Amino acid sequence: MKMKKLVALAVAGMLCLGMSVTAFAADSVTPEDAGAVAVDKDGNTITITASDLNAEAQEVVDKWEADPETLKADVEKAVEGTNITLKENAEYAVIGAFEYEGDLTPGSEITFDVSAMLPNGLEEGQTLYLMHGMPDGSWVLVETTVKDGKATAQLDSLSPIAFVLASDGTPIVNPNPPVDPVDPADPNADDSITVDELVNLIVDRLKANNVTVNRTVVSSRVSPKTGE
Repeated sequence: MKMKKLVALAVAGMLCLGMSVTAFAADSVTPEDAGAVAVDKDGNTITITASDLNAEAQEVVDKWEADPETLKADVEKAVEGTNITLKENAEYAVIGAFEYEGDLTPGSEITFDVSAMLPNGLEEGQTLYLMHGMPDGSWVLVETTVKDGKATAQLDSLSPIAFVLASDGTPIVNPNPPVDPVDPADPNADDSITVDELVNLIVDRLKANNVTVNRTVVSSRVSPKTGE
């Protein structure tokens, strides 16, 4: 395994062991992981099925995943006219998005399984927003709270639903960042890394999670081939 890949794994491991890092995991969750159950206002069970998003909704979610600022703008637009108070200077990320179907009636209560949407799970009592797609292409914001890996909300209808996590200003980061591949056939490929570069990776991630860091600067470069 190349040195850069080892470094990325080392950084991810250190951070996962040392703190709670919010991970973006929308693409790793399947409909089977995100089931839901519902009851009407009289307590009768309503069958709910989850499936992949339709093409139109998927296009919107793809934009949100590619550009968090677009997601933030749409969340702020959707909150207008509601009694929901968004977190100040929040960062947002979609951690799951699916199409839900079921014969809901007004006042129905639906409980979503959100336990698999982050590798380390969602925190008890954590706020989660549901972006609820409407037939006219608009999105309605619903606020819910995580309890025992579930999120419950009152809805009158079902459609595409994106589960949106908000931080209190701390960037929502991926603990497994992509690493540029090194072509082993390229004799000029440099897959070494300085200690400073490694430390910088760790320090930047710690600072992103509001951890105070004191460091001593060193400088050396290690080759994975020679060890020097």
